[in-house]
Amino acid sequence: DYAEVKVALNSVTVVGGTGGGKYAAGASVTVKATVPTGKTFDGWTFTGVVLSTAQIAQQEITFTMPETDVKLTASFKAIDYNITVTDGTASASTAKYQEQVTVTATAPATGKEFDKWVVSGITLSDEDLAKSTVTFKMPAKGVTMKATYKDVVYQVTVENGTASASTAIYQAKVTVKANAPATD
Repeated sequence: DYAEVKVALNSVTVVGGTGGGKYAAGASVTVKATVPTGKTFDGWTFTGVVLSTAQIAQQEITFTMPETDVKLTASFKAIDYNITVTDGTASASTAKYQEQVTVTATAPATGKEFDKWVVSGITLSDEDLAKSTVTFKMPAKGVTMKATYKDVVYQVTVENGTASASTAIYQAKVTVKANAPATD
């Protein structure tokens, strides 16, 4: 004759991670926090189990299942990513993932005009790269932006004469010669 033995199973509930389920007392249970984009693991809060200070700070932990239900909740904190801008200003020097950031180029020097942004850490459309003020959502990494400028090309128009060039940039030398006066 065989006696039927029922093993009591208790629940492990994991909020913000994996490893939940039903376990017998004494079983080895491993849980792991699932860190969302733009955040870092900040620790566990728990009921029904005793964890060491070291375990509370670890993203993945293993414990022996007690004879009660266990609930573990992973906590996360947002990461502040750096924004570095050359020849311009940003609405903030750091931002969290998906926060809105506005970057504006410094006013150009006389004879210059804004050309485009040179960026790293983010992908912007060609249209946005060509705007002196651009707004974007912060990626999950630092962003570096540099405003670039180009010479303004001025049109040279002469009435009753000629110019050595039809266009010129700021402070370029252009020679203008008047037409010979009419004999009258």
